[in-house]
Amino acid sequence: ILYNILSEDPSFKSKLFIFDLAKEIWEQYSTQFFGLGYGKSEESLGIFPHNFFLLYFLELGIIGFSLKIIFLLYILVKSKFQCYIILFPYLIAVMSATGYGTHYLYTVLSLITSLSKIKI
Repeated sequence: ILYNILSEDPSFKSKLFIFDLAKEIWEQYSTQFFGLGYGKSEESLGIFPHNFFLLYFLELGIIGFSLKIIFLLYILVKSKFQCYIILFPYLIAVMSATGYGTHYLYTVLSLITSLSKIKI
């Protein structure tokens, strides 16, 4: 039932289309380890990926994507897991849409991490 509902949803169809394009790009180029380069996914796909994981996986490759995830986990640990309040909803939201405005996210995460070190 869920598949029937989702298969008719234009937004869901567009996500599947983007994933198919990304798979083709991934198989065509030998950039799997280092990616296409920052800002090159939209140019290569012909459409913006609209997905954090797909965006960074294409642009940064296996190595860069892994480092990005490790960095987010590092922030989570350094903030004594207080950043999950921001990070968890953000990661859910960016599975549908994302942008290059993530510097705001990192600003908030750095504030939370800094404040978590202060003893009250």
